Amino acid sequence: MARLRLSSFAVVGALLILLSLDATPLSSATSGTVEAVIVDNGTTYEVIDGAVYRLSSGQLTFMQQIYDPSYLTTNYRTIGTDIYRVDPASGSIFKTFVDFSESFETAPSIKTLIGPTRGWTSFTLQSPAVSTVSAYNALRDSILNGGSYVDNRVEPSTSQKHGGTESLLTYSVSPTAGMETAKASLESSLMYFRKGDTLVYSGWYYIAAGQPFGIADFESSYIESGPGLRIVVDTGGVPRVELKWANKPSFTSISGAKIPTGRWTNIQFIATLSDATDGTVSLWVDGTQVISGTGQTLPLPSAVYDRLEIGITANNGPPTTVYVDDIRLSHTRFF
Repeated sequence: MARLRLSSFAVVGALLILLSLDATPLSSATSGTVEAVIVDNGTTYEVIDGAVYRLSSGQLTFMQQIYDPSYLTTNYRTIGTDIYRVDPASGSIFKTFVDFSESFETAPSIKTLIGPTRGWTSFTLQSPAVSTVSAYNALRDSILNGGSYVDNRVEPSTSQKHGGTESLLTYSVSPTAGMETAKASLESSLMYFRKGDTLVYSGWYYIAAGQPFGIADFESSYIESGPGLRIVVDTGGVPRVELKWANKPSFTSISGAKIPTGRWTNIQFIATLSDATDGTVSLWVDGTQVISGTGQTLPLPSAVYDRLEIGITANNGPPTTVYVDDIRLSHTRFF
């Protein structure tokens, strides 16, 4: 069970507690497993069976359901030693990742990357012109059916490549005031990493223009706001790893470490997953280790990282272009 201290509970990513919701007093003896205890400005909150409660004077008051506790049993199936993702609409099953790699070769369009053959399941193009979930989902569906991009882009490209003849081009315009972020990212929901697992990732990045904030996210998509680990780039190109959850535990790099622009750079990442403080994070830039830390790396003990997101997973600055190539994700170290 994780015990966290929050700096600003009203804006903490996945645990967005809407205090205007109707509150239901419950006995402190409410059945269920306490997954996390969160303290904010002297107020204690508990996460129990996917719901957040406020604890006061021995009573629990329901605040918000942040995930369906039956989600994993409904959406996954184990066959032998393999775990499969179930499509609720069709009943089709898809094997989750044990070892996944992508070089973006022989991909003439974004449409050829999406589907069970390549393992990518979606992409997101969020911009001032397409700022809402419904709008960018509609744009995605339009592009997959032959429609045109509006401004942001995610597509295979021959303009830059680390190996072979193609890479993935991601381009994002700037967000406007009031937008949380802009993005241009490629996603797969066939990842499956949970408590006790080791998550190993490697990717080659070419920052051609601007400065992305997020370049790789590992998320629990079914929990409110998709909490999880992400590799971010702070001002001046300084890399950092952040757990997007509660008080956002952060793993910072050594002094002087930067992700360069204008050339291909290898980012390598290893995390051992824990909802307590014994998780570990390591990150290398071009073979030099720049982050090594211990702390919380999983939002909740039952959480599963099911979504991989690469490219410009967040852009908070000027128009930005990032190429990505030769990525690999695994449960075991390969470098």
